[in-house]
This record gives sequence, C-alpha cells and structure tokens, in this order.
Amino acid sequence: MGKGQALSSFFRAALQRSKTPSAVPVAVPPTTTAKVLRLCVSKTPSAVPVAVPPTTTAKVLRLCASKTPSAVPVAVPPTTTAKVLELCASKTTAGSATKLSAKSLKKCTTPALETASTAAARSVRIPIPSSSSSTIKGSTKTRKKPSRKTKQRRPSASSTLPNIKLEASNSDVPPLELTRELESIMLGLPRDAEGASDELSSGNVLGIPFLRDLTSTDPSQRKEESRFRKDKFIFSSSQEHHVAKITRRIAQKFGSEKTLDVFGKLGRATGAKEYDALIKSCLKIARETKDDEIISKQMSMCSHILTIMMEQGFQIEENSYGPVLMYFIDMRMVQEFDSLHQAIKTGKPSSLARLGYYEMLRYIRVGDEQKIQELCNMISLGCETKNLKVHENYFIALCESNRKNEILPLLDVIDVTKFESMEHISTIFNSFGRLSLESFTMKFLLACKSCDYAAENISTLVCSYATGIPHLEVEDVSLKFKELHSELDIKPSIGSYEQLIAYCCDELKVYVALDLVNQINEDQLSLSMDTFCKLLDAIDESRDYILVRRMYSLLSNHDLQPTTDTFRKMITLSVRIKDFDLAYDILEDLKNRGLKPTVNMFNVIMGGFFRQKNANSALKVLKEMELADVKLDSQTYSYLISNCWNEDQIIKYYEKMQLDGIKATKHVSMALVNAYTALGHFEKAKQVLLDKTIVDEALDEVKSALVSALACHGQFFDAFGIYKEIKDAGNNITSKATINLIEQFPSDGETSELLKLLEEVHESEYRVDACYRVVLHCIRNKHSSCLIDLLKQLVEIFSEDEVAMELIFDEFFAIIADTEQPDLEMALKLLRIIKSELGLSPSRKSLDFLLHTCGKAKDLAHARSVWKEYEIAGLPYNVMSHLRMYQVLLACGSHTAAKRLLTKIPKDDPHVRMVVEACQGDLKCG
Repeated sequence: MGKGQALSSFFRAALQRSKTPSAVPVAVPPTTTAKVLRLCVSKTPSAVPVAVPPTTTAKVLRLCASKTPSAVPVAVPPTTTAKVLELCASKTTAGSATKLSAKSLKKCTTPALETASTAAARSVRIPIPSSSSSTIKGSTKTRKKPSRKTKQRRPSASSTLPNIKLEASNSDVPPLELTRELESIMLGLPRDAEGASDELSSGNVLGIPFLRDLTSTDPSQRKEESRFRKDKFIFSSSQEHHVAKITRRIAQKFGSEKTLDVFGKLGRATGAKEYDALIKSCLKIARETKDDEIISKQMSMCSHILTIMMEQGFQIEENSYGPVLMYFIDMRMVQEFDSLHQAIKTGKPSSLARLGYYEMLRYIRVGDEQKIQELCNMISLGCETKNLKVHENYFIALCESNRKNEILPLLDVIDVTKFESMEHISTIFNSFGRLSLESFTMKFLLACKSCDYAAENISTLVCSYATGIPHLEVEDVSLKFKELHSELDIKPSIGSYEQLIAYCCDELKVYVALDLVNQINEDQLSLSMDTFCKLLDAIDESRDYILVRRMYSLLSNHDLQPTTDTFRKMITLSVRIKDFDLAYDILEDLKNRGLKPTVNMFNVIMGGFFRQKNANSALKVLKEMELADVKLDSQTYSYLISNCWNEDQIIKYYEKMQLDGIKATKHVSMALVNAYTALGHFEKAKQVLLDKTIVDEALDEVKSALVSALACHGQFFDAFGIYKEIKDAGNNITSKATINLIEQFPSDGETSELLKLLEEVHESEYRVDACYRVVLHCIRNKHSSCLIDLLKQLVEIFSEDEVAMELIFDEFFAIIADTEQPDLEMALKLLRIIKSELGLSPSRKSLDFLLHTCGKAKDLAHARSVWKEYEIAGLPYNVMSHLRMYQVLLACGSHTAAKRLLTKIPKDDPHVRMVVEACQGDLKCG
C-alpha cells in the first residue's frame, strides 16, 4: 500500500471510530488527587522523601475515578494539567519509569558536599564543585552514555495516569538530566538561558518539588513553597499560548510519539491547544526533511492525533485541520487532501465554510484551471445568503494567491462590504494594494462609508491597502495612509496607527514608526503597551540603540503601565549605547512605580561596566543589589569570575557562590576557563573540564570556550589539539571557537587544515566571517591556490546583496595596499579571479586601491593597465582616481605625464591641493 493510500485509509478509519460510542473517561477532581498524594507522602518518613511510584499513583487515581459519579464528568482545569505534566517530569527517566532514590532526592535539594577530590583540587586552588573520577586526555573528558531502550506504546485515552515512559528523541539522557530537561520545558525557558533562575539550572529534580514532606510544621515555609509552585508551574486560562509553547518544546525534545503518550494518559484533561501544538510540531519536522520515511511517520502521527481528538469528542476546527491541509496543498498531496477534507466535512465543524478556502487553494496550487473557473462561476451565479460564507472563503483564497484575472470579473458581482469577517475584508484590501487596484479600493471604501461602517474599521482597511502596495518605501506607505484618510475625510484610528507602526517595525524603519507615535500624541490618542514593546524590539533588531532615549521619554509622557520586562529591555538598550546614567534613571523609575528590580537588570549593568573595563563601577553594582534585596545568580557570578585579576579572587567568588546555594551552570564553567586562561594558568583552565556537574549537553560549549580562550592567548597548538579530540569523539564545536582558531592559524600551517576548519562553520551568520578570515589568511600568506573556491562561496552567500559583496572585495584590495611591501602579483591575480572566474566587474574603490599598490611597487606598466580597467568597468575617472594616478606617475619618475594629468585635476578644493602638495613633497624628499 502506498503512502497516500495508507494515510487515506487512516482518515477513513478515524472517521468510523469517531462515530462509535466509547467509554467516557472520568477525570479525577484535583482536590481528590491532592488528598491522595498528601496521604501517600504522609505515610513516608519525613527524613526520606521517597517518590510515589507511577503505578501506585495510577491505581489510586483509577480508584478515585471509579468513586466519581459517571453522570457528572468532572473537567480537569488547565492548572491540574500543568501539575500532572510536572509530576510526570519528576518521575521520568530516559529508559524506564523507576522512581528516584531518597539519596538522589536529598542530593538534589541540598548543597553538594565537598569530597576528597574537591579538597585535593582546592589544594592546587582550582574550584571544582564535585568529585570526579574521570581522566583527561588532552584536556578532553570522555563519558559513558547509557544505552537506549525504545518501547513504543499506543496512547490510551481511557487511562488516567499509568506508567509513563519517555525517551529523548535525539540523545540518551541520564535520569536526572531528563527530569531537568522536562523541568526547564515546564518553566518555558532554555535550561541554560542567561538569567534563568538557579532552581532551573542547578540540577534539581525540581527546585521545590510537589512531593515534598508535607508534614513540615513551618507554615511560612509551606506558604512560600505554595507561592513558588503557583508562580512557576501553574498556568491560567489566559496563558494557553504558553501551554502550547511548552507542548512544542516537549515534542522537540522527546519526540511526538512520547508527547502524545503523555497526553493519552491525561485523557480528556488535555485540551485542543496542546494537540494543535503537537500537530504543528509534526508538520515542522515533515517540512524540514526530505526523508520519505520520516515524512510518512510524521503525517501518520498527525492523522493519529486528529483521530484521538475525534474519539475524545473534540470538535475538529481550523486550528487543528488547517495546518495539515496546508501541508497537503504545499506538497501537492491531492489524495490525502481529499480524504481529510471529506472526513472534516462529514464531521460538520462550526468552521465548515472555511473548507472552501482550502479547496480553492488546492486547485490553485495544482494548477487545475477548470476547477478554479467552476468555483468562480459558482461565486458569480450563486449569491444566496446561505452560500455567502463559502463564496467569501473562495474569494479570499483568490486574493491571497494574487489571481487578478479571476478577481476583476468577480468584483462586479460581489459586494465585499457584506462579508462578515473584518479580517477577511482587510485581507481583500491588502490584495487590492498588491494588485494596484486603487479605483476598486476607493469604490469599496466609499461604499463602506455610506453603509455606516465604523470609522475605525474604514481606517483599518486604508492601512491594509497602503501596506500592501509593492515597491513602495515605508515613508511613502505612511504618506499614502495619510492621503487616503484625507480624501475620505476621516481621522486615523489608534488601531490603524498601531497596525502601520507594526509594519514599520517589521521593516525596521523605527524612525518612521516614532514619527507616527508623535502623530498619535497630536491626535490625543493612547498608545498601547504592546506597540511600545514592539518598538523596543525593533530598535534592538535594527541596532538603532540611541532611540531608547526617545522611548523612555514616551514612557514618561504617556499613561502606560510597563512591566519589569519592559524596563529590562530599556536598560539593556541604554547599556549598549554606554549611557549608564540613563540605565540608572530607568531603574529608579521602576522602583518609583512600585516594581521590584530583577537580577537580570543588575547583571546587564554590571556586564556593561566590565566591558568598559570599569571594574570599580561594576563592583558597586553588588552593593546596589544588596540594598535592593536582589540575590545574586549564576550569571552574576559568571561576570565576577570572568573579570578577576588574580586567582584568590576566583576562588573567593566561587566559594561564595557555593555558600549561597547557587549551582554552577555552563556559564560559570566558561567563566572559570576564561579567567584562568587570562591569568596564564592554562593547565588549570583545562582542569575545569573535570567538573562532573557539567552536563553532557553543555560540555561541548565549555570545551569550545576553552579552545577559544587558548587560541586567543597564544596557545594555538593546545587549542587545536583539543579541537581535534572533540571532533574525533564525534562531538561538535561552536562556530565562534572555530573562527578564533581560523583567526590565530599560523602562517606556516597547512592550508588543507584551515579549509577543514572552515567546513565546520555551518551557521550563515558565522559562515561569512569565517570565509572572510580564511581569504585574508590566504592573501597575507600568498596561498592563491584555494582563492577561487573561497571567493565563489562568498559570491554565493552575497548573491542578493551586491553592495556587501563589493565592500568585501574592496577590503581585500585595501589590505594588500596597506602592507609595507604590497604583493602586487597577488592583487593582480585577485583582479583576474573577480573578472574571469566570477564574471564580476571590480568596484571603483577596488581599482583605486590596486592603483595605489602599483604606485608603492613603482610598476608603471601595470598601473597603466589598471588605469584602463576603469573604462572597461564603465567607471568614469574622478578626482580620486586622477590623484591616485598622479601619485603613481611621480613615484615611477614619469614627470611629463604627471604634469599633463595635473592639468585635469580641479584645484578649487583645498583638500585636493593639500594632496597634490603632499605628493610633490614626497617626490622632493625621495
């Protein structure tokens, strides 16, 4: 059976099963669950917090379910779902569902004890937090990874919480590491993200576990833990998007099948949003691979998820089926599309009319012009109210696909003002802009105005049209927006202003957006906090950091309610422009508004001072944190350790971090590496890798930091040796570390090894830098054999950015010209490669630098040859090129030719006269 037939039969079977009555799973009330868990824990000695086995939990929960009246199904709220997921995470191991020992739990919730090995390390003054029996070969630690045991189970919707087994989809993870991974996903943060809480990165199973000894007699401690759990692990209905994000993160880490297995154990408590997020995760994997087996597996999983949703009584709506249908459309999988389309249509969802949109898109994508025309005829002939919604969706698909030939005839028979969805009408007007249909735009805008459309809605349509016009500068889009409002004699609404500001931010035209904000002030409208944050993000992305001053002024003049995260962003931008006074003003404003500063804010300021080599001001931040009652975190200590000027300070801060109960993260380990390397203690920097608290997934980054640090401090061969061992072990090294190796590569090194380093850099943002540095190395050391391939790579990268490509080539010629004894042969060879091998024309600056090189080499023949290249490239001679050639003629002793050329140089500019006098002065001195 083919892949398409298999999926089609799967959908038909799913539809049939969805019609068959099945047992109704009874959800356990959260109060009952809590009582049972407390009972389990209360029977356990308080000194040994033993985890409740999942099998026991499942039995007890099923017993509770059997006592619940089946006629009254109790819905489990999202908060309980979050708790259960967190509980699953705390019980999960990589290969089995065995419970953690009491010793392990105790180790996770108490500071690590100093062992004999640690004491030995202290004797040589190297802070290593835990014992290590590992050995270093060339400063690289090897670890034995646990074996993988895969056991797949089909999810059962009727069970409540049976034995759950999860398996990492891409790596074997030790039991403790798996629970830490799940914890980090539950918190919705990267496990080692900068500024993440230390409960997250410390290695605990949970910073404050749910199954703690509940017999504690300290009520204040219980309240504190309760507040912590509510803050970290419980999500309200307003945070559903966050739960969906968590679902995607779990699916990425553990695979779709295991995530679905967890959902199956939760039964009806799992919401449609979680299933929708899992479907999108499957589709993302399918789109990113070309492996037919993986694609088939992911699409079968999507089918399976939709089947489960049907069986559990969910109404399959567009959020669930839409992404799958779009995948089938994009991949031209017609048979699969028809099967799912029919299954959804038979299920009669509330968004039944929306299927018309996907139906039209399907025919457009496969190029079935006959079917497209049939549907267009249906729109023209059938204008009854009952079909209006379907026809509306047909028309939307035509608009999004820019089908101008079909749209124009339909505009004479349909009235878009009668469409119910304002979102659809906005889409139509946006397409009017893309298709340059201004006459129809004005016709329908005037019709909307005469139909008593709300002024704010008309304003929104104007903005949709203006932002859709192609090949129009953002400034002109803003001007068109204002002109149309003037023609219609209406004022822009705050919604349309903010829509246009969002468009400007997407285009990184922050100055234009801020001009619109000024217009909002003049119209006495109120800016939303969401738009304010979009502006801050655009400033960060566009690197127009100086605009943070205007943003802070806006915040002071508007009645806005910023959050601590808003203040953090402004402080970060202030530090980037080195305006620490502004950063402290923002920090003070935050306190005046009754908000508490966070450790991340102080970390940003401290890091900024350290980058400015202002250690005194950086250390003052510590006192300010103490006054503000803000506790230091691992990132704070990373900054402090990285900038120590002697070994005693390193040990002082590291020991204080341990006393504060803060566990070492990868950032702390990298800080130790950098600190020891900066002090010249290279062996101690290598011994940091002995720390067993460095998890496997972070170990490569710490090793990469060591490679970078050694390379930048004159220890290239040690760094390169560690790099080779990392690669031989099948592990990866960061692109930044590889670029540092390329930068420090010795002039007499093997070019083949240098090219191998270049092949290790895959990320596009680093690839250009790496390739550029390799070319520079080849130019400086006269390795011309590989230049053609390297330059071809650069041309391919900058195929759509001619300006950037010219700048890079200009830089190559400039470097040759600036050397004391320039290599003219290399420069001429580079010119030949650009013209003959790459088929490009040299820029004016490149020829200017090449001419200057000829002058320094006193090679008049080649100078005259380069002079002709200006004409060949279609570049007229200007003042600069004449001055360059005048200098060459004087240097080569061709005084008669120099005098003739001097008559062509205008002397009204004082700078030109100064250059001419300097050239003549050099001749006399020579």
